[in-house]
Amino acid sequence: MRLPTFIVVLFTLNFCFSQNYSVSTISKELLDNADAVVRLNSTSILVTARDQMTVSEHRVVTVLNEKGDKHVQAYAFYEKSYKISNILAIVYNAQGEEIKRIKKKDFLDQSAIDGGTLYSDSRVLLLKYTPVQYPYTIEFVNEYSTPNTAFVPNFNFLENYRVSSERSDFSFKVDCGIPFRHKAANFEEYQVELSTEPNGLQCAAQNLKAIENEPLSPMFNEFTPNIKVALESFHLEGVDGAAKTWEELGQWMYHELLVGQDELNQETIAKVKALVRGVWMIPWKK
Repeated sequence: MRLPTFIVVLFTLNFCFSQNYSVSTISKELLDNADAVVRLNSTSILVTARDQMTVSEHRVVTVLNEKGDKHVQAYAFYEKSYKISNILAIVYNAQGEEIKRIKKKDFLDQSAIDGGTLYSDSRVLLLKYTPVQYPYTIEFVNEYSTPNTAFVPNFNFLENYRVSSERSDFSFKVDCGIPFRHKAANFEEYQVELSTEPNGLQCAAQNLKAIENEPLSPMFNEFTPNIKVALESFHLEGVDGAAKTWEELGQWMYHELLVGQDELNQETIAKVKALVRGVWMIPWKK
């Protein structure tokens, strides 16, 4: 199915024109049962080589009450192999007027692992914003590049219970001729438009209502629209790989990444023992 022309144009111009983020422009249907409304959730992925992928994200969320704060999700993970080239957040009041602009230097830079970085150098740039009043809107732009193409980011058109969505766009393009496969779930039920070509795909959804959380509900992504994409030739932390099915991908991970990783040489064992020597005794010291 090909996307209507107007959706393609909107997607292309997504980053070029500011929108009206006044709360008064949100339809009543999207406010019902919602703690937050995603005004825009747009992800564009470009693969230019087996070991080069750029991901651009543009996200706008209107938070209606305190319970909606957790749905802002203005953060970006990074490490040696993930380079952030652009990150910015803008805060708007209920009338859609800009009240604050947060640049990269103003984001909180902290370990992505609770309790420190003893076993990981992964970090996260995190927006820490305390609202003065509700509702408010946060626009978040993030772009990063990585040589790791083994795991293309998944995309969810609805993110969680009690969160509605005005517009969600996903674009994936391969400029280097590598074949890819995709798996779309629950598109028909939510009228998600999908357009595929030999070198990529685009999909879009509009006006998805919030879903109330009920007892014994299934996992959220089992019945809401989402899409997964995978390359047949890829790269991960210095290792090239190839897989045409999800089963082949699992076999590659096991044989190339996991086998032998539980076998440590004596030098490594000695270093670990030196790092943790005496640590286990601390809680019992008086």
